[in-house]
Amino acid sequence: TYDDFDGNSIDPLRWGISDPSGIASVSGGFLHVDSPPNLDPNPWLHLTLPQQLYGDFGIMLSFQNFSYDSPPIQLGDSPSISLQASWYDSDTRYEAFVVRVVRSNGDVFFSNYAPSSSDGEEASTTSTEGKLFLLRRGSTYQMGYDDGTQTVILQTFEGGWTGEVSLDLMSSTGFDG
Repeated sequence: TYDDFDGNSIDPLRWGISDPSGIASVSGGFLHVDSPPNLDPNPWLHLTLPQQLYGDFGIMLSFQNFSYDSPPIQLGDSPSISLQASWYDSDTRYEAFVVRVVRSNGDVFFSNYAPSSSDGEEASTTSTEGKLFLLRRGSTYQMGYDDGTQTVILQTFEGGWTGEVSLDLMSSTGFDG
């Protein structure tokens, strides 16, 4: 699946769309996510690929102009963009993800395979553009980023789920917009 966001709105034939705060727009070949400060609740966008992914796959999400007015006030108020594969096994939700997020102690790339891996991996960053990627080859997952200066695999998890997965792209502007 490829989407260059070349129209004037998110294509509902390519994505399941949840944008309750109306923060998403499309123009100039880009998906824009922006909101005014103090929009309550924390504004977010959630795009879901309508079909399940099977077998080996590689997903890359490019981003530009990742910026914010001030660091988050509290946990959960953070501006972020993430790429996530998720599935259920025996009524337990699992996910492999990589995220570019703002934390009170600085900006980071973060990845995890949850709930199987208790500790995720993170790397500090100052990049405002780059790429997030998530790969699955057999039962091995790799999550990482390219910030324009280097490509980094944050985490490799072996022995992971090999069945069908859902793919989600998510973004939040945080409480301060």
